[in-house]
This record gives sequence, C-alpha cells and structure tokens, in this order.
Amino acid sequence: MALAIHIMNELKPSGMEKMFESSFDCWQKRGWEIIIVGSGSQHPFVQSLRNVGYRVILIPKLKSVSGIIQLISVLRRNKSEIVHNHSESMHGFISVISWLFSRKSPIVRTIHNCFQFNDIAKQTRKIQHFMETCVGVARVSPSADVQLNEINNWKVHSDVIENWIDIERIKALDLKNNKMNKNEHLLISIVGNCNIIKDHSFALEVISDFNEIEVFHIGQQSQITNEELSILSILNDKSKLLWNGPSDRVLEIFSYSDVHILSSIHEGFGLVVAESVVLGIDTWIRDVPGVQWARGLPGVKFFETQSDLRRLISEKIETNFVVSRDSHIRNEEAERFSPARGVRQYTDLYYSLIAKPDLK
Repeated sequence: MALAIHIMNELKPSGMEKMFESSFDCWQKRGWEIIIVGSGSQHPFVQSLRNVGYRVILIPKLKSVSGIIQLISVLRRNKSEIVHNHSESMHGFISVISWLFSRKSPIVRTIHNCFQFNDIAKQTRKIQHFMETCVGVARVSPSADVQLNEINNWKVHSDVIENWIDIERIKALDLKNNKMNKNEHLLISIVGNCNIIKDHSFALEVISDFNEIEVFHIGQQSQITNEELSILSILNDKSKLLWNGPSDRVLEIFSYSDVHILSSIHEGFGLVVAESVVLGIDTWIRDVPGVQWARGLPGVKFFETQSDLRRLISEKIETNFVVSRDSHIRNEEAERFSPARGVRQYTDLYYSLIAKPDLK
C-alpha cells in the first residue's frame, strides 16, 4: 500500500473534508493509504474522518513555528510516496518543506478556489509559485474555472480533476416518499458554511420579500455576518425557516427542495451545485468565477443581480411547482461526480509521479 500525506487547514464539514469522507474505500481499492494532517485549532469534522478509517494527525496552524516543526516531524516519521498540499497559505514554503523532509517525495497541490488578490498579495503569490516550481509541484484545479484563473493571473498550468460528491449516500435517499411533497410553499435551500465569501445574505434578502417561500438554511454559523443574522431573524419571525444551522442530514434536507441557490462571490467548484444537479433540483447560481463549469447542466440557471434572482423566483412561483415536484437522480451526472472517478484520476497522477526519477 502506497502512502500519501494530505496537508489541510482546519477540518470542517465542507469541501475536501466531505470528499475524503465519501472516498475512503476508493483510495484503498486503488492501493493508497491516506494520512490527513489538519492544521489549526478548530476541527469539528475530525471524528467523522477518523470514523470512516483515516489516520488523522492534528498540528498547530502552519503559520506558526510550532506548526512547521510538527509538520516536519510528521513528514520524517512517515515515509510517503506523495505529499499533497491543500493549504493556500504559504503554499510555496509548505511545498519546499514537504519536499525536503519527506526525502524528496513528489508534491501535489490542489488549488481549491478562484483566488483573487490585490497587487501586493499577487507579488507574494508569484514568489510562492516560484518556490513550488523549484521542487516540481504538480498542480491540480477542481474545475476549468480555477485552471483558467491560474493561467490568466499567474501563467501557471494545472491539470483539472473535478471534485466529487457522496453518490452512494444520494442513491440511498428515499426520493419517492418526500415528506415535503404536500407543502404548498416554494422550498428553497441555501447550503454552505456561513461567511462573507458564501454571501448567503445576498439571496436571503431577496427571499425575505416573498410570502410564498420557506427556506432550508444549512451550514456552520461560526463566521455568520450580522446582516445574515438579521435577515434570518425576520424569516424566523415569519415562520419561514424550516431549518437553520448545521446538520448531518444535509442531502436528505436538500432533496426536499424545489430550488437550490448558490450566491457566493467566488468558488472553486461548489460541491452543492453537483449535489443539487444530481438530485434533479433546480439550481440557481450567482454568475461569478468558479462556477462557469456548470453551464449547460440540467436545471442550472445563472443570475447576476438581486433583481435577476427576484425574477427567477417570481417565475417559479407562477408555475405549478407543487404538482411538478419530482426529485430523481440524474445518472449521467452521478457518474461524472462520483468518488471512484475522482480518486482514479488523482491516483493515476500519483502513480505517474512516483514512476519518474527523483528530482535532484
């Protein structure tokens, strides 16, 4: 069994962490053991990862001296074939450290978002890219959007390996017995950990203008904004909030929805888009970097302004949406976003790298 060490930030129930949760068996079948290194102090998802079988090691944040010392210790103690960096902060420095203290193992980095930077930060990132190039880092983007962003801003090449979702858990849902089928309101879901990047308030402000809507608002709220709290309070007073906060039943709640709205100011992929598309839910997406890959998928519509979103909602309310509720799995999209496909592509990359002569 080959070993890959994955370097992460804080382990939260989103993004790569959810992808790890659904793919443990896939890594094993492809001949890879995975060690996950979580850096920082808040790790609400660590036990979930350990429960499915991963070995998880927690260290202080990578910007601290103690964090770097403990990362070096992990790399020295565990002889890995691959080190895979998911951290954006100091990614070039972390790549060099990883290469040196893993006995020159090949380094992979996944760029998880369409990052935008001011002039000073751009220069710093150029230095980080140069450091990565010196140790031959293989870069991966989760979507063509991220790949294009890296080329346009830094002339950096990366291979595209799309993110994946928990297809087996989706297939296990009882979609034919949707307990919300008789609800006469338009059911809208907003899914994602609350922060200024996800910008839930953009959509919630529009939703609060309609009496015909009820909302599932799902996600961690440790970074929720005051504006978002205020709108949620108004919706709650109107008895329009069907769910508010984190849940371990996200896909089940998701499947009750008529519409899923993603209003982030930028993304890298957006797992919830893939989930809602596979579930056959109408998916409305803010027209921003990181989600253009979803154009043309069934049920997907884009909006730019709150007026655009208000128009989409009004048009949907005018249809007989209660009668037409029909959550169903879209099999073609399910195959595209399966863990088996994603892990196969990553391990193909890993095997190609370890077959090359060591970088001298």
